[in-house]
Amino acid sequence: RITDKAPFYYIDTLTTGDRLYLRDEQYVYEYVYKTTFIVEPDDWAPIYSQGFSCLTLVSCEPIGVNTHRIIVQSALVAMHPVKADEEFTYQP
Repeated sequence: RITDKAPFYYIDTLTTGDRLYLRDEQYVYEYVYKTTFIVEPDDWAPIYSQGFSCLTLVSCEPIGVNTHRIIVQSALVAMHPVKADEEFTYQP
């Protein structure tokens, strides 16, 4: 969680109702936070199919140590079409 500008540094602070957004050239994908849990580094079950369209984020846990993995799962709730003239602006 502390490498390359630490994009997942605050991954453990997500709570019920939080929204996560991913964007590609065609859509903005809107996800709603579902759950967070900790697993062993060799536990791959959280990234297998969950039976619903989901976003699974994985990072090391605790911060700065790689003894476990923190898993955050969110459910897809909407796909918003990107307008042809809309430019993407990164907002940390």
